[in-house]
Amino acid sequence: MRSLLLSLNNSAINSFEDKRPSIGEAAEFFALASALKTVVIIDALVLNITKVRAGTFFGKGKVIELQAHIKSQNIKLVLIDTSLSPMQ
Repeated sequence: MRSLLLSLNNSAINSFEDKRPSIGEAAEFFALASALKTVVIIDALVLNITKVRAGTFFGKGKVIELQAHIKSQNIKLVLIDTSLSPMQ
């Protein structure tokens, strides 16, 4: 399945998870996703997030940007290296 990996690097999550993702953690996330037989990684991004939005996690502009990227690359699965609620 064509997939996009998102790692988050921000101060807003620091208070949420008490740490920033390091290069090693992003690499581990990539390796874990690569181990899934059905996942074909098309792209991997590290996003700088300054504020966590309750409903979408990302702001409107980032959602629009990601939506365009997902459509243009025909991505079917987005894996995000953080804790999300079902609503997000």
